[in-house]
Amino acid sequence: MKNKNGQMGKTGQKPFYEGPCIPPEMLPERGVTQIKDPLTGTDVLLVNSVMFTAYMYSQGALSEAFFLPLRDRAVIMGAQCPTCGTINCPPFQRMCPDCDFVEMVPVELPDTGIMMASPPISFFTPSMFKHLAPLARGYVLFGEAQTGLSVWCRTTTGMIRPGIFKKGTQVKVVFNDKRQGLITDICVVPIAELSPELAAKSPLLFSEVNWSALKKPEFEFSSEAEENLRGLFGLEDEIRDSISRSPRAVQNLNGWEVRVQVTTAAGKFGIYIENENIEFVDGSMKDQTFELAVSDPAVFLDWWEGKSLTNLLVEGIMWMSNPSGLETITKMDRIPRSVKRDKEDGSFRKD
Repeated sequence: MKNKNGQMGKTGQKPFYEGPCIPPEMLPERGVTQIKDPLTGTDVLLVNSVMFTAYMYSQGALSEAFFLPLRDRAVIMGAQCPTCGTINCPPFQRMCPDCDFVEMVPVELPDTGIMMASPPISFFTPSMFKHLAPLARGYVLFGEAQTGLSVWCRTTTGMIRPGIFKKGTQVKVVFNDKRQGLITDICVVPIAELSPELAAKSPLLFSEVNWSALKKPEFEFSSEAEENLRGLFGLEDEIRDSISRSPRAVQNLNGWEVRVQVTTAAGKFGIYIENENIEFVDGSMKDQTFELAVSDPAVFLDWWEGKSLTNLLVEGIMWMSNPSGLETITKMDRIPRSVKRDKEDGSFRKD
């Protein structure tokens, strides 16, 4: 690859670029803004600046043993002891410690395996990874390997949530169409979510998988849901007024603008967040940012009382069309708590 002076490396391999290491959307615009301190209500100035550290690191011996075969041949490699047959993946040992340090040999492993345990799911990630949230990484045993490979876990059924992956779940490796030689070039999906043809294909490429296999749920009309939806619209003035009087809630929604289409057993309505406030719109919305589907709109009445919408997504009670909508849901979850805190500490404006 090219070095920092633009010269080609010894291999002549052309680098694959996805873009700058720091995404442009993470670079703040130069400037100063004036806001209200959510605790004191006084005017304060916010100055945009930036601090970062750039560095390079080597994949070392794992380059030829694992990452180059992954990049160039779309295969999963391990290392096997020719004496006792022990297989490690990734191939982190060159010598077998149980056989007088005999040299281990490369071995190609199947691209199917089993989860060693339920992977932890991160719903609240650092800003650099928020576009991937929720995300999960777990350890997978491939073939006869005795060690697990840490791999990004994905699902074709929308947002990942507990129960999709667990100990013993059979998984299939999916390779990025364009690979760089990084562990993020691959992910695993449950084999049960794939057709027999895709499950048998090696290598299986990212572009060959339907990542939106889960369809939006449909609900039969419910008069109780209709009554709860009327109750939600009846609360709109209270919600809007409370947000406008709460410095914390205003700050929660600062600069946020989305259109959320919601389908329920009482029909459709929209949630429009703009100008640091929330508006409910009856019927279908145009140009929605993402969609939600939940049988009973009473969940939004519960939300205003402080219950979490995020938990409904985690539990699979509420469907969401795009995982990127999670950031909006978490912002909405902060609103009732912010209003409550401002009322408790006296920050809530009464005029």
